[in-house]
Amino acid sequence: MLPDKTTPDVRRSSTPLYIDLFAAQAMLAAILWSVVGLIGELPRNADNSMRAIYTIPTFALFAVVSGILLWKKLLPHRALRIVCWFLVGFAVLAIPATLADVIQRNGS
Repeated sequence: MLPDKTTPDVRRSSTPLYIDLFAAQAMLAAILWSVVGLIGELPRNADNSMRAIYTIPTFALFAVVSGILLWKKLLPHRALRIVCWFLVGFAVLAIPATLADVIQRNGS
């Protein structure tokens, strides 16, 4: 099959996968540590838990921005793509878990 202008060129990363995973882990630790630290400083519930009004929009924003970056293919390095996929997956799991916790705590 002849290549055409619409088919993207597939290039292999110049770094090994374990280096990219280590870099992604470091980036995720820095991002999530600082975000959870900032959210933790905001006013809390009576039982000292974080409020869903702060966590849900934060993780939804991370997922949307990461999804846009992945969709537009703006990320040049594999470690950055790993971070974005993790943030999307984290939001997909964290938002329903937070909502379930809010429903359970309110007794609804």
